Amino acid sequence: MDKIRILHTADMHLGASVSNFDYEKNNIRKIEIEQTAMLIFDKCTDVDVVLLAGDIFDSGNCSERIAEMIIQKVCNLKNVHFFLACGNHDPYNSTIIRYIRKNAPDNFHVFTPDFQYITLEQLGVRVYGASFESNYCEKSLVDVKIPCDSEYINLLCIHCELTENGKSIYNPVSLSKIELLGFDYAALGHVHSFSGIKRTGTLTYAYPGVHEPNGFDECGKKGYLSGFVSKGFADLTFINCAKREYVDDYIDISDIITLSSLVRAVSEKVTDANIFRYTFTGLNRIGADINCDFISSYANCFYISLVDASYIEEDFASLCDDISLKGLCAREIVNKLENAGPDEKKNILKAGRMLFNILEGKEDGVDY
Repeated sequence: MDKIRILHTADMHLGASVSNFDYEKNNIRKIEIEQTAMLIFDKCTDVDVVLLAGDIFDSGNCSERIAEMIIQKVCNLKNVHFFLACGNHDPYNSTIIRYIRKNAPDNFHVFTPDFQYITLEQLGVRVYGASFESNYCEKSLVDVKIPCDSEYINLLCIHCELTENGKSIYNPVSLSKIELLGFDYAALGHVHSFSGIKRTGTLTYAYPGVHEPNGFDECGKKGYLSGFVSKGFADLTFINCAKREYVDDYIDISDIITLSSLVRAVSEKVTDANIFRYTFTGLNRIGADINCDFISSYANCFYISLVDASYIEEDFASLCDDISLKGLCAREIVNKLENAGPDEKKNILKAGRMLFNILEGKEDGVDY
């Protein structure tokens, strides 16, 4: 065949605990993460090869129920070839992978810890890979003594950390070396954000990231890769499939003067499906401490966390005429504030408050 159609996914971390929310919402997210994973398998109907680049399960002791759901999907797709390169969370000798190896059909291949390839003659394809044997792997699993055969479309499926210095506890793999081996596409796993579809020489490679986010360190679109690979070329598309997106951003409240306006400003930024964290910055002109719980109660979304990092401008100018150490300090603070930018101004005011706490005998100058 001149080209084949592939689907590449990784780092599903099925069975992972969810603890950001209350009990009900935690359960909703667990179900959603499983549902999205099964929908990805449903998208494999017209695919020739599916590359699962590790950490499909969050733990080697993951529930057999989840494994059975995957096995059933694979059994219904007898003409599709599935390849799993186990990662550090679901290593080859773990309980869940042993269950998969024992019960999965013949079209589901699990790579061993020894670098190997499987030839699909009818497709003109060789798929190379290796699995983590345990939770850590300090030596590269890619055997550079096994070059690719140029007569085939050559795919690499591996859970790894790309590095040229050979130092990593998560399978250090050299990009320059795998390029020299002659791969057409490298399906990578381990990094939880989409790397973009990258190319060096005739090699195309990518990390798809996670399919569903599970924290504010996993913001943005999440999904998998699908498309065609031929000799020396890959035409792949990132498919966003997550049911919810994490959003972590800032709201400058310097121009907001009422609490109701702040409630409205937050409400206008949220949607009912997503998960938000907003940090308030800038000058607090509302005239009172900001009650984040009160504001959150008006936001129509799955979940929101609000953090107040705004500041209140103190009237140091009124002390400038004092013939005292306080007056001297106040004059210096006011002079510095005149030409300060917003971030610098916040720091000057905070330092000034701490200084006055010391002068007033408050413990350690803490900024109360």
